[in-house]
Amino acid sequence: AGRTLTFSGSASGSGGGTYTLASGSLVDLTAGTQTFTAGADIAGAGLFRVSGGTMTVSAPMAADNLAFTGGTLNGAGTLTVDTSLTWSGGTMTGGGTTVVGSGASLTISGSQTLDGRTFTNNSASGLWTGNGTLTLHNGSVFNNATGAVLEAQGDGTLTQNFNGQTFNNAGTFRKTTGTGTTTISAGGFTFNNTGTLDIQSGSVAMSAVLNNSGAVTLAAGRTLTFSGSASGSGGGTYTLAS
Repeated sequence: AGRTLTFSGSASGSGGGTYTLASGSLVDLTAGTQTFTAGADIAGAGLFRVSGGTMTVSAPMAADNLAFTGGTLNGAGTLTVDTSLTWSGGTMTGGGTTVVGSGASLTISGSQTLDGRTFTNNSASGLWTGNGTLTLHNGSVFNNATGAVLEAQGDGTLTQNFNGQTFNNAGTFRKTTGTGTTTISAGGFTFNNTGTLDIQSGSVAMSAVLNNSGAVTLAAGRTLTFSGSASGSGGGTYTLAS
């Protein structure tokens, strides 16, 4: 317990082995590339952190506790997080999928990029905090799955670099706490709502395409603004509190 393994410089490697991390222990990937092949697993109460290097997932694998503060997640494999994921920087790319399990916690803060990868949140307690920017790029997809919650507690921006990015909300995307504006921006970005878009605090500015076949709810005094190239369709409901 309490021990640290740091990968730095040009350190690299690969394999399908297991990292077993006791409570308080840390594996810190600060540089180089670590490639996880078939059979790889990160287990235990300790933390595996990517802060500057590249974590390549080439085959399906599971991890208990992950933190991405910088660097890159790469690879075509599916990475499933079972206990906790914090994402405060860096890029997830490589054409694979990152899955946050239904029993896991998710915290997104700072600014980061999803580049050509799919991110699926199943957590019922997902948090998006602060005023940073989450950028979707190169046809990436962010899924907030049925039963999942992503709670925007700050006044951040969800945006894209090129056309073709999608945010699919089948769960609950809820704006709370932040008294300013959460921005979902840029033409060519599509927000598909089949769940609930719930604005409880501040406001949401939408300049993306909003296709609503679910529910949009606004608490008293809250604002949803359509601007720029915003468009969309759907047979969903808009409920406005008095």
